[in-house]
Amino acid sequence: MLEPRSVFSWIANREKGEFRNRCRLPQNLNYGLWKFSLQSHLSNVHNGNMQKGGVFGLKYCPNGQLLVAACEHNSVVLIDPMTNKVLQHKQDAHRDCVNNILFMDEKMFASCSDDHTIAVWDLRNFKKEVFRLRGHTSWVKNIEFHQPSKQLVSSGFDDTIRVWDINNVKDDENVETRVLLTVGGLLRIRLSPAGDNLYLSSSTFREVIGINNLDLSSIEDDIGFIRAENDFLGLITKKRTIPSFNHLTQTKPVTRRNQIDRYRGCGSPVLDMYGDDIVGHSIDVHPNNSAILLHCIGAFDKVTVVHNTKRFYDFNIDENTTDATPNLPLIRGSPTHLLPFEFNSECEYLEEVSFSSCGRLIASPIGFGVTIATFDEHFNDYETHMAQEIQRANMKLNEKSKTVGGSKDRKRQITDSDLGYLKIEPRLFHEVKTCFGHKSPVLSTSFSPVHMQLASGSEDGTVLFHNPVL
Repeated sequence: MLEPRSVFSWIANREKGEFRNRCRLPQNLNYGLWKFSLQSHLSNVHNGNMQKGGVFGLKYCPNGQLLVAACEHNSVVLIDPMTNKVLQHKQDAHRDCVNNILFMDEKMFASCSDDHTIAVWDLRNFKKEVFRLRGHTSWVKNIEFHQPSKQLVSSGFDDTIRVWDINNVKDDENVETRVLLTVGGLLRIRLSPAGDNLYLSSSTFREVIGINNLDLSSIEDDIGFIRAENDFLGLITKKRTIPSFNHLTQTKPVTRRNQIDRYRGCGSPVLDMYGDDIVGHSIDVHPNNSAILLHCIGAFDKVTVVHNTKRFYDFNIDENTTDATPNLPLIRGSPTHLLPFEFNSECEYLEEVSFSSCGRLIASPIGFGVTIATFDEHFNDYETHMAQEIQRANMKLNEKSKTVGGSKDRKRQITDSDLGYLKIEPRLFHEVKTCFGHKSPVLSTSFSPVHMQLASGSEDGTVLFHNPVL
């Protein structure tokens, strides 16, 4: 009996007319919208010395034809997502755990590791790295590509965010680097696709920090460092103190370079029920930079939250407008959706969440599986969904004004009492499917940028592909 193939392999062969006996429909295409592939890879069964360990990071190539896995035991593995087969396995890519993968283009990618280094690889010659970046003094957990400057940005457990000028490699293969920011307890960073926003999380403060109008050349002078004081209430930078609740600033247009926003619960009673010890462990950015996805873990709680990054989601209203509009603005950084989980105390690693390339779906690890969810039952994109939510909230506010008195003066008093912005309580995600199949906790997720496919990696080194059922 022939081995079942992936959904995309079956489609490709069907288009060629090669579907008789040689290529049959995979057995896993049964009931439900999503189902994991029957084939699993990177299992913890050792073939000689090829021990891979947990899958800490997954990243698709921009054309969707390759998936790269960052593995616990020093290795990087290349997988074909169409056939679900391992193409190459670089066993000694680093001297310690490999944490993350970043593609600069379809041929070049970088990996970061607990050995304090970043390696840059060329798929056309995968035998040896192109060059290795040294400068961090502790584990390197994140690497991002800053599109405007074509530079790498990295973060590590040495509490520093560094920039690397990979376009100017010296004769001795060294690359110029400098520290952009020092952040106490730094966990994760993410850049927006256009490179104009930087988001970071820390173990020393509960909220995520958003830096708007990002300017790498001046961020060291404008901010320099970020640290918490007074029991999480205040944040200190090189030039100013940022208060705990920055509502008035975050309802106005961004006017300064490297302007800081604090993405917190904003007084939401739904999120306030989670303890102060809960912090954001992993971040992903919406493809349109209209929201961020945050996975928070505390001593007893775990929750995945989406925060808005804009004040308006009405395409008829300019985000940077200062004129009066028919709709009240949102606070940038307000929580809009959440997905609570029962805490799994057995997992000792960070868990990576992800947006789909279309921005309509999110994936969040849950024990031995992964939950796929949307913003509402209609599968609306985030902007459309939020525009409808804001419109409904403003209509309720107008109805409330008419009920109270109906006069313009009275209506203005109610608007002022709401401080000039909307308060929308976060709603639960619409869960599409929870896909199980792993035999250990899921640590990483990644959506294909081309196909409707999700890959998930677990603690025992298994990668599963989740495909829509035809």
